[in-house]
Amino acid sequence: MMLLLVFGLIHAIVAQGTIDPDVEAFQKHVAKTALEMWSSMDLNQNGEFDRDDLQAAISDYDLNGDNEVTRAEFEFGFDMAEPTLAILAKTLFAEYDENQDGFFDSKDLDGVYKRMDHIIHDGRISKAEFTSYYTELLTTLFLLQVQAEKEAQNKVLG
Repeated sequence: MMLLLVFGLIHAIVAQGTIDPDVEAFQKHVAKTALEMWSSMDLNQNGEFDRDDLQAAISDYDLNGDNEVTRAEFEFGFDMAEPTLAILAKTLFAEYDENQDGFFDSKDLDGVYKRMDHIIHDGRISKAEFTSYYTELLTTLFLLQVQAEKEAQNKVLG
């Protein structure tokens, strides 16, 4: 269902012949942010986002050290890390919480890791795969948010 909505939004943008300036600015911001994320998350500087890097990412958000990141922990950490994207934290959390049990851990992130490996499919996450995944994911979440805001505004107005 969500994929149909995303494809509908993309089709609407393409049909207009232009990308909304807000979306284009956001895409550029997200692409830059994805590169910055890569630089900060490839901790061992081996040119891949591997399991050690993934575990470190979990630890950054795991405030109480139980190897599980709750929605509250994630939203707090997300707000601190990137305030301009904080509004997307709830949806991003749902992406990471693969089994939708209210927290994510390394098991949940195995699915995310597989989705990141979408260009070469070799079990390793390259810089291109990492930045592509996050650029596409965050842009899609932004488009969904914009659509929801427009729908809410239309209900109020009409």
